[in-house]
Amino acid sequence: MVEIRKFSLGFGLLILVLLGACNFSTQGVDKEAVDMQSTASHETVVAKLTEIAALFTQTPASVTDEPSASPTTVPATFTPIPTATKPLTTTPTPIPCDQASFVADITIKDGTVLSPGDVFTKTWRLKNVGTCTWTSEYDLVFIEGDQLKGSSAKALSGSVKPGETVDLSVDMVAPSKEGNYSGYWMLRNSSGKLFGLGTKGDQVFWVDIKVKKSDTRVAYKFASHYCEAEWRSSDTELSCPGQDGDTSGFVLKLESPRLEGHDENEPALYTHPEMVEDGWISGRFPGVDIKDGDTFATMIGCLKDAKSCDVKFQLDYEGRDGFVHTLGRWHEVYEGKIFSIEMDLSELAGENVRFIFRVEANGGAEGDQAFWLNPRILRVDE
Repeated sequence: MVEIRKFSLGFGLLILVLLGACNFSTQGVDKEAVDMQSTASHETVVAKLTEIAALFTQTPASVTDEPSASPTTVPATFTPIPTATKPLTTTPTPIPCDQASFVADITIKDGTVLSPGDVFTKTWRLKNVGTCTWTSEYDLVFIEGDQLKGSSAKALSGSVKPGETVDLSVDMVAPSKEGNYSGYWMLRNSSGKLFGLGTKGDQVFWVDIKVKKSDTRVAYKFASHYCEAEWRSSDTELSCPGQDGDTSGFVLKLESPRLEGHDENEPALYTHPEMVEDGWISGRFPGVDIKDGDTFATMIGCLKDAKSCDVKFQLDYEGRDGFVHTLGRWHEVYEGKIFSIEMDLSELAGENVRFIFRVEANGGAEGDQAFWLNPRILRVDE
């Protein structure tokens, strides 16, 4: 801007000088010479003006720092300012001291159909998902619904640490009247506080059965009375229930036995003969009144993975004559299958019969894990 102002001032002075040259005095001067001089001066002024005008048609490089080319419009670029975000924080939900999780119904699944008066054992498998250990001061307790003659409270048999599972059982009896029945249960800690399932530990678990009369019913369940029987091996009287691994032989009731071929949800009598060559075990049950049309039913075989099992099953009875008679004899080995038995007892009708279960080792007895699955007497209702 300073250079432009200087240029304008100089230009104005030049114009004044040139104009003044055009008006110089002509006194005493030859008019023709003056005219010629005036013409020349005029031409000089015009030439100067033309030169100066040409200067205004271009922009000297010294006047501006901008390039001579026409400017182009550059779009502005908007860069957003990032917004600071506060990281989310979560507050962990505290795990209750006492809390259970349902794992499975080991026996009597929901909707199981039973006959009136049936004696059964309900077993739940629960997991301790709390932070406190359950002890023998904890109880399984009835809350509401149909108690089915089960105990109001039953103490746990031992400790259950967090993360461990436990099977809890209650003996019950099906009502005499047909219908659907449900009973609700929870646990109770040593301080008397109830707890159960769910995230808050406030939900119940239950037993659910259907009682229905049938043309054929179970008149007698041997597994329900197995400790009323007299168990022996050789000349030794055995305790009931026995102890797994007892070399004198033993009997145990399995609620959910694992059998060769498949697993079962009905009870089985696990009978292991004395662990000697050709050892045996037998159990003589209390007397049962037999009616016409009664049937003895069971399934026999070996427990799962008892691959060396090789035994002989025998069903005897002691009748009114006081003698022992054999009803049947079966040889079983581990082959992945079990054998079903149904025997008509009509020839014993009117008698009070003591049935005898016998299992013999066919050679060495170690590994002879033999079972009688749900042995029972079936009766046709009149």
